[in-house]
Amino acid sequence: MQANNITFILLFIFLFSLEGNAQSYNKNKSLHPKTASNKKPGKGKTLPSDLEGEWAVNCGNGLTTFSIGKEENIISLYGNSIYINVQVEKLTDREYILKFKNIATQENWVEESLKITESDISKDKIIGKFFIKKDGKVELHWIGLYNMKKQKLDYAGKDFSLIRENRGKNPVILEKCS
Repeated sequence: MQANNITFILLFIFLFSLEGNAQSYNKNKSLHPKTASNKKPGKGKTLPSDLEGEWAVNCGNGLTTFSIGKEENIISLYGNSIYINVQVEKLTDREYILKFKNIATQENWVEESLKITESDISKDKIIGKFFIKKDGKVELHWIGLYNMKKQKLDYAGKDFSLIRENRGKNPVILEKCS
């Protein structure tokens, strides 16, 4: 029970600090890995053009998004401090799976216990699935990153930004922002 209280307090502090960062983030897009990254584009199957863009629980937030592009796909794993590149693989016309590809950005000010070590995370395990709904929204079923060293899931449940922003509910319904 004590660990839950500490987690809740840390989450409250983190969310409170995000409010102050949100305005400066929107003014300075260089914080976003899509504009800050100089990495070469990854390989992958072509996705339908209507999927390309920014997806979020709340488009007004701007911090926690799932960005689907022609060359890279980025999810905010932990607020505006950890972003990961994901491989999107098509299963059917409306169903896709996600796999961890690599870390897009990870800020130095993130607590050590929250940081991820890229070599510890499986690139073979499915970390999530999403479905294109008839109304055009995306239903994301998040699983989490499989940490091979710890042999457990990291950033599962409320530890994942989009679930936390969705009031702890999984699956997460995302709307297209751009």
